[in-house]
Amino acid sequence: MIQFANLITPITIDSEYNAYVIGVSLKNSYVTKIKIYNKIYTRTTELDNFAKQFGGFLCYTHFTKTDDWRLTGHSFSGFTFGVEFYFKDLSWNYHYGYGFKKYYPQEVFHSFILDNTKDIIKQEDYYYILYKNYGEIKKPFKTRMIEYKKNDPNSFCLCPSSEKIKIKDMQEPLLKCVSTKNKKITKKIISHNFSIVNYGQSGEEEKVYFLHRNSNQIEPILNLLVDTSLFEV
Repeated sequence: MIQFANLITPITIDSEYNAYVIGVSLKNSYVTKIKIYNKIYTRTTELDNFAKQFGGFLCYTHFTKTDDWRLTGHSFSGFTFGVEFYFKDLSWNYHYGYGFKKYYPQEVFHSFILDNTKDIIKQEDYYYILYKNYGEIKKPFKTRMIEYKKNDPNSFCLCPSSEKIKIKDMQEPLLKCVSTKNKKITKKIISHNFSIVNYGQSGEEEKVYFLHRNSNQIEPILNLLVDTSLFEV
């Protein structure tokens, strides 16, 4: 089984100003992609140094010179440092990246993928649109705004943050959005004291996002997800 501890370490930091989100892509009861985010909500000298060490000078510049990520909006607030695990050539692969929101004045979430030298190799942008203008989403829980990926409008997420709903009050509505075939693994993650904070779809895959404040819970849940992954590792 893949050992995640050393791969998670670069995104973790002990701070009272952060939280961890795990995004899981599911297809027919199998995990196809795993994203782990460290979401930081403020700036300190320690966190400034962390941003530079994690992502290099441009990441540091975005973290220290862009203030919009601390504002509320349709997307999650906070500056995001992350690692994504994905399948390629029948084996686990991974890359690091970071992201943040910015207003132009419309809200856009920028996501940057890094190579091993901390240079940006890919940028993905996410936009926000009224649900009524996006088109019908046949799910029991709806939000006023929808997040969609640039050049891929079929890849979307709900925007619970725009509804000002407490996390405890969105657990049942978001769980009801998950299809029956993917609900078992979703409930398994919840049983490890994770809270659902968002739901989306990308083609035939469902995307479910979970929140936890403690980084010590990340590796155990990742090992659980690998056991239910699409390929043998």
